[in-house]
Order: sequence, then structure tokens, then C-alpha cells
Amino acid sequence: MTIIFLAHNCNIPFIHTELQFLLQSDKVKRVKVFTDFPIEDLEVAFHDKCHVTVFGKGPNHALKINRTGIILKELLSHTAWYVRRRKWKELFLYSRDHMKKARFILDNGIAEDAILYSFWAGSGAFIISSLKRFGIKNMALTRLHAFDIYEDGDNHGHIPWRSFVLKQLNHLITISEHGRRYLNKKYPYTRDKTRTITLGIPLVEQSLNKAPQNGLNIVSCSWVGTRKNITRVFDALQHMPNTTWTHLGDGEDFEALKKHTSRPATLQFNLPGKFTSQGIQSYYREQNITCFISLSTNEGLPVSMMEAMAFGIPVVSTDVGGCAEIVTPETGVLLPKNYTNEDVVNAVKTCAEKFSTPEARKRIQDFIKANFDAETNYQKFLGFLKEENTKHMRAYNP
Repeated sequence: MTIIFLAHNCNIPFIHTELQFLLQSDKVKRVKVFTDFPIEDLEVAFHDKCHVTVFGKGPNHALKINRTGIILKELLSHTAWYVRRRKWKELFLYSRDHMKKARFILDNGIAEDAILYSFWAGSGAFIISSLKRFGIKNMALTRLHAFDIYEDGDNHGHIPWRSFVLKQLNHLITISEHGRRYLNKKYPYTRDKTRTITLGIPLVEQSLNKAPQNGLNIVSCSWVGTRKNITRVFDALQHMPNTTWTHLGDGEDFEALKKHTSRPATLQFNLPGKFTSQGIQSYYREQNITCFISLSTNEGLPVSMMEAMAFGIPVVSTDVGGCAEIVTPETGVLLPKNYTNEDVVNAVKTCAEKFSTPEARKRIQDFIKANFDAETNYQKFLGFLKEENTKHMRAYNP
């Protein structure tokens, strides 16, 4: 089968991991990638089965469908949201730009057996949905994670083009059961087309991380943005003695984080900035870590937690999105959404006591191997794609 793969940026580690598995599979004969940024990994970009197209800014024509009708339906359905957020102009600019990209994909050729697949239910899913509205018969699907599924929080009650996208696509793949239930409850018509297939991480021979003998050593790892809530980690831990916190990663709010942590504190902390996947692995292998911490306001089912837990590191996390599916009493401590700083401190202390032995940490590592092995989960995903695409093609070519 041929997969037409859309992602805004394919250099994100877990997207890169998925592309590697697609290219290695004997079920896939070709992957045509459409993205907004060049792929940095040359082994992927120049793989024999991979063809990468970076969307340009040329004056190509837009897909000829009733764009005005689609815009009006979206605007009239959520007028108050667009007026309040002052985003109504974006409807016209966004749709024009993405229908040009849809036309570009169409002009590049879509094989009869090709699967249209967007890694996020954002711009790529809108482009694919436009192709489906145009009349393309190919099977089309998207993955849904967190920002592209939960409409509260950062989305302020609505995700643009939600109904248009959900109705056009043949399959909706959520990365957590929590996400599937949320989607099906809010949009009952999605029930028959929604399925949960979790992501995973490549599992090599990870060593078992040891708990520190003296003091507490806490780590967090993510891009630094609003919903990741990194400043709250500092706020919660700042008065803990004999404690070190390290955050791996940077992002749009990294400078604001450095400014926020400039106040006096008992806590020792490190903000080394951007880390590569290999650097993160080395850190977990070489440092004795008490626990991994995440105080996000919204999550899907975080790969960053899988990576830490693959070394046996317990996790303290807010109970948001699918986090309860990976953070259990056997793997860490789950915090309520409306946690206090005292709740966070107590959770860290619980991890220090409960997961100090190699036996306890080995159980965490085994849990990841059993549930989040990329090889197993991506084979499941590819098997699903092949089976469903065969059914889909038979339905249109009896």
C-alpha cells in the first residue's frame, strides 16, 4: 500500500519514529510525505520508499469545491467563538491556503490504493477532508492526540473545522481511550469510525535507573509552552530542601521560564534547554532520578512519560487526557486537576519511598514493554491500515 502522509513538521521525534516504522514495513511500498519543513534525517528523507514534498508558497490554484459554503457553515455554527476570539478572518486565509495544498497533492497524483493519513487532526486533516469533499474515494484518516481533540483549555471551547473534518474522514485514530470516549460522547456519529491505537517507543536494552541515595532528583521533559505548565513545577517544589529539579527542553516560553525561576528558592534547578532524543536517553541512563514530573493542563498519552518509564523511572502527573492509562499506582502518582503545591510535594515524596527499589522500578519498565513497545503498536497500526484499506477498495471496486 501507498501512504500519503501529512504532518506540519516531521522532525518531531515521535513522528520521526513512526515514519521509520512505515518505511521499514514490508506492508508499505511507498510513503509520500507532504510537510512544511524539510526532513532533517537524511536516512528518512532519502529512503528508497520515501518521497518528500515540502509545501512551497507558489501561486498554485486552490481545490475547486464550495469553499464559501464550508466557511459559512463553520462561522454560523460558532459565531460567538469566532467573534470573541477575533479569528473569523483566519477562516478565509486558512481555508484558501490549505485548499491550495490540497490541489497540489491532487496534481502530484494519488494512487488508487493510496491511504490519505494526517498525523494530527489539524491542518493536514483539513487538507485531506477537502480532498474527500472534492470526491477523492481513497481511505482517509487522522490521529488525534490532545490539542486536536479536547476543545476545552487552550481551545476555549471549540476547534476550528471540527465537524467538517470528523465527517469527511473514514477513520479517527485516538492515542488514548480517554480521547476516544471524549470524542464519541461529544460527537456520537464518530463512534463507528473511531479506534484507539496507542503510540510507542523503540525499546532497546534500556538500563534500569536507580533512585538517588541522598536527596531528591526530579526531572521533567517537554517543550516549554502554556499547557505544559512548567512554571508550576518550580512553584510547587521551590521550598523543598535537598532537592534538584532539571527540565529538559525549550520552547516559546523558555525565556519566560528562566525569568520566573530567577526568584530566590531552596530548590536547586537546571534548565539546560533543548535536548536530542539521544541526549534524553543518556540522561536517564546516567543520572539517578527520583521521579519524572508533568503538571500539564492537557495531554494525550505522553511519549515523554513512556521514555522515562522505559528506564523504570516513576511518574508524577496531573490526571488529564489519557495520563491515567500510563500513570497507575504501580507506575507513579496521579494528581487531581485542581492540585495544590502540597499535593505535588507529597506525590514526589511518595515516589521516593514507594519506588526506591530495583524490583519496583523493574515493574515500571515491564509495564512499558508490555503496553508501549513501538514495534508491537505500529505493527498493529499497519495491520489495521492494510485490512481496512482492502475493505475500502473492495467497496469502491467490487
